[in-house]
Parts: sequence; structure tokens; C-alpha cells
Amino acid sequence: MSHPKSVSKHLKSLNVSGYGGFIPFSSDPELGRGVYEVRLDDCALSVFEKGVVVKFEEKSVGVLYSDILNITSHLSAAVFSQASATQDVNISIPLEIHLSEGVLVFEVQLLIYSRVLIILNDMWRSLKE
Repeated sequence: MSHPKSVSKHLKSLNVSGYGGFIPFSSDPELGRGVYEVRLDDCALSVFEKGVVVKFEEKSVGVLYSDILNITSHLSAAVFSQASATQDVNISIPLEIHLSEGVLVFEVQLLIYSRVLIILNDMWRSLKE
């Protein structure tokens, strides 16, 4: 499987930090081989070669990278200021995946937000090229 080096680096970092694990022997006819699953507060994000699946309690949503129009981050200096002021890094921030038919929104913990964002953006961009 090929994906950008930065993705491998961030997946290994998430794994060492205990935020998920590599997916053994998983594949989907449309999304390709499973790579990694990140456990989030209210859902799980599964990264595949050609897309992602967000598994909520009652519903799973699969998205091909080629169908993504934009990925919007809500990470800001204000979020870091709030975390610093309250001395609480156990906060979650919305991450949006924009598609032609709507927006998929899920919450990602502050401590892993940038790594998840980089992984999604790099996988999306690598398949657009």
C-alpha cells in the first residue's frame, strides 16, 4: 500500500500514543485495504487506502477521498487559549469533511487533532494528484 511518508509518521505516532491501532487484514470493495482506526469520543474513524469510514453508535458513513470537496478544521488559537486557561486538554473540536451531498462532522480530541487532520489531508491530496 502506498501513502505519503507523513501519513505513516503520524499513524505510528497515534499508535504509540494509544489512540487506535492498525487494521489487520481488513478491506472494503470500494475503499480498499484498511490502514488504521482512531478511537474518538463518540465515534471511530477508520482510514482506508481510498477513503474513510466514520462509525457512529448507530450508523457508519463511508467516504471516498475522491468525493471530498474540502476538509475544514476548527482548530484555532482560541481553542489552545481555552485549554490553557482551564488547564484541561481533554476537549474535543469539530472536524468537517465537505462532500457534494452534505457535510460529515465529528469531534476529535485536542491532543490528536492535528495528526488526524494531517492524515486526512495528505491521503485526500495524494489521491487527487
